[in-house]
Amino acid sequence: MADITDYEAQARAAMYLTAEWGDYLPQANPMMASWLSRIVGSHPTIQFYREVTAFAGPYMKEGDAVLDIGSATGRLLFELSKSPVSFSSLTGCELSKQFSDYARAILLGERPHKDICLLTDSHSVLQVEAFPYAVFAPVRDVCATQRLSIVNENIDAFVKKRKKFDTVFCLNVIDRHPSPKSLAKALRSLVSPSGVLCVVCSFDWRTNISSKKEHVESLDDLFDCSSWTRLAVKEIDYVIAQHGHHVHAYRAQAGLFRPAP
Repeated sequence: MADITDYEAQARAAMYLTAEWGDYLPQANPMMASWLSRIVGSHPTIQFYREVTAFAGPYMKEGDAVLDIGSATGRLLFELSKSPVSFSSLTGCELSKQFSDYARAILLGERPHKDICLLTDSHSVLQVEAFPYAVFAPVRDVCATQRLSIVNENIDAFVKKRKKFDTVFCLNVIDRHPSPKSLAKALRSLVSPSGVLCVVCSFDWRTNISSKKEHVESLDDLFDCSSWTRLAVKEIDYVIAQHGHHVHAYRAQAGLFRPAP
């Protein structure tokens, strides 16, 4: 995976918390929020998760066991919890301990964190504040309607448990894995024969993470017809604001696949 130390850094947590939970957190950076909303609308990262949920929704059913690979601070799990469908389980698998701890605090009310870091102004000054548990009470109320858990584990180790899921999400993880082709094979072992894989990739390849020969231009290059049946493909905008005035915007490809017979 991408260097895990990047995802344990306070600045990275600040970026993801602000992007994924900006509708609940205090507005830490009013200047940037105002500037960003004029271009891409309010909370574009949150909108991304809602579009993904809507994309996969028609293929999800009552009683499904659902897995989110690379669940970050848990926004997709929250959006899925709001579904009128009652899942048998919702599981987030996240490599970063810091992200896993924040997800447990926000979604489950556990208190592994005493503090939360936020981006406080356009100069990227980090300010540590008391974790606003009360703000996330509505989130926890929604999540309590589902059987939800967060696992802090590497995907390669998680696969070895040999558990199957009816729906597996893998969002913006493929281009952060050292071997995307191996990951695609591993994902197949997690999806039940009648289940569905929802994968999104921004194709933001880095040679310090994976070799150039592993870089592909389309999901079809990884999820070929010999192993997968393609159900649907579409483009979804993924926008995430970094520190100061830096914004990364991607035209990501989203695909729904079912294991081939």
